[in-house]
Amino acid sequence: MTGPAAVALTGAAPGPAGVRARRLIVAAAGAELVVDKLPGVPSRLTPPALAARLILAGVSAAVLARRDGGRATVPALLAASGALAGSVAGARWRGWASRRGFPPFAAAVLEDVAVIGTAAAVTRCDAPRRHLM
Repeated sequence: MTGPAAVALTGAAPGPAGVRARRLIVAAAGAELVVDKLPGVPSRLTPPALAARLILAGVSAAVLARRDGGRATVPALLAASGALAGSVAGARWRGWASRRGFPPFAAAVLEDVAVIGTAAAVTRCDAPRRHLM
């Protein structure tokens, strides 16, 4: 949900429906950050979870590209590829950290910081945007 939240936080939200949609997306991303740390949550690498991550990343990148007047295909494919790599890397990071006695919650928070920082970096634009919040 980081991709959709990044899109929601960096774009216009015209009218009350847009503001409500933005709040809902950001709340869903926050909930996902919390749920992801609960024991018993299935692996992000299960087919349904991984498919959702790839789709959300691709759609988010496509929206950003189109919003900035660009073509959506290459950014969507790159974002989906990045989501796949990030999902595998995140799962491996948590496994590695766990085997070395690193607290699971701390490992998850460090992973979240990396993901949020990456999302902030890729949605940042030095040029003025037409669609600021």
